[in-house]
Amino acid sequence: MKAWASRVEVVLCDRSGSGRGLTGTNACPPSLMLICVLIAAALMLNGCALKRAREAKNPSKIPPGERTVTAAEAGLSAETVLTVDQAVELALKYHPAVAQARQNLFIADKQYHNAIAGYLPSLRASAGYSRQTANTTAAISTTPLGPARVPAPSNESHDAWSAGLSADQLLLDFGKVPFAIRQAAAQKRAAEETLRQAENDLTLQVRLAYYQLSKDQALVKVSEDTVKQFQLHLDQAKALVEVGRRIKNDVTKGEVDLGNAQLSLISARNAIKTARATLNSSLGLAEEPGYQVVEPPAEPVQPDFDALMATAKENDPQLLALKDQEQAAAAGVNGAIAGLFPTLSLGGGYSWAGTKFPLVWNWFVGPSLSWNIFDGFSNLRRIDIATAQLHSAYAQYASREQQVYLNLSQSLAQLQDAQERLTLVDLIVEQAQEGLDLTNELYKVGRATAVEMADAEVSVTTARSNQVQARFDYLTAVAQIEHAIGGKKP
Repeated sequence: MKAWASRVEVVLCDRSGSGRGLTGTNACPPSLMLICVLIAAALMLNGCALKRAREAKNPSKIPPGERTVTAAEAGLSAETVLTVDQAVELALKYHPAVAQARQNLFIADKQYHNAIAGYLPSLRASAGYSRQTANTTAAISTTPLGPARVPAPSNESHDAWSAGLSADQLLLDFGKVPFAIRQAAAQKRAAEETLRQAENDLTLQVRLAYYQLSKDQALVKVSEDTVKQFQLHLDQAKALVEVGRRIKNDVTKGEVDLGNAQLSLISARNAIKTARATLNSSLGLAEEPGYQVVEPPAEPVQPDFDALMATAKENDPQLLALKDQEQAAAAGVNGAIAGLFPTLSLGGGYSWAGTKFPLVWNWFVGPSLSWNIFDGFSNLRRIDIATAQLHSAYAQYASREQQVYLNLSQSLAQLQDAQERLTLVDLIVEQAQEGLDLTNELYKVGRATAVEMADAEVSVTTARSNQVQARFDYLTAVAQIEHAIGGKKP
């Protein structure tokens, strides 16, 4: 086989013009070098793709994000104090949703370059070997005795060898390739915005999960303080009963109130477990590292709706992606129309064939025209489909624009509500605490009942819980506004 390959290389070098291959080994080195370079380049390019494919199938090569990241890889432990911005950074680095969007962008980029390849020439190589017969029908010959049939050849076989190189270059296609490139470029831009949208969505998801965990921790603190307060009240009631200043029913009432407060504390602590699991999932984790979170500050904002809506139209990733989809659909319409027209290309090739070496060579070069004149109206239906896809893209953009308007309206209303509540809850907490202190003093001297004492304690707990809720409703509304305008600060 090595000897045969050597002969083929020599044949490829033949430029004698005699129609026969050479039998020497030093003919046309430049031609041989060119062929070797083309083969080497093809093998190198294919080798890179094959290497990436093999690595993708190797479990040890899968990066975090395409697999679940561990807490150790993310740098999280029980000693870690995690801020909301650090949580967002980790999620953007390790969450599968972002990893998937990055791969979709990679795909769109390769499809764009495939579209550009329509302008480039194509080069093909072929080689073949077969063992075959060359039987023919019997021939009629004239003999002195008259016509006679000469027997056909016997079923003998022989070797058949062939090899060739050919190339094609597009000359004119009435816009098929240019419109395909425009469509692929628009789809690539849409994929870029889709990646940004995935990051924007994940940022909101992490912030909301972080705020929920912080809120639940604050509510646990309220519940713990409530339990302590009811425990103090119960101890006080027992002491007063012992000296005969209160009745035993006050002790029973205190025990019931303490039990209810402890139940609320259990529920609050269980809510933390759920909130931590939600935050871990949004970070791309499937385990509990035990990190600590800190309550983020509530920065004051005074957003203007019209300015926010204008910012959203300029910056919302989903709106921009849909606008790119419109452009891709418009290019698809033009490409479908271009399919009605012919394609003109220039082709050429060089081939070798024969039953023994040296092989006979031939070459060809010339233009070709391809025109699908009638295909059962498929081209016309493709135009209608592309046009419908364009109309659908228009509708999707309008729908998203209306959704952004609704999201902004709701978020601003929630922000205003939280702001107004924040101005009141501090005063309500202060007044409730004063009421509790006063009721406690009256209870000591027998001028307030156990029910009044319990009501005062519940009022403090409710006011403090509302204070926590208002603070985190404010943070949530700000995060939702930021998400609606594409991740910018309102």
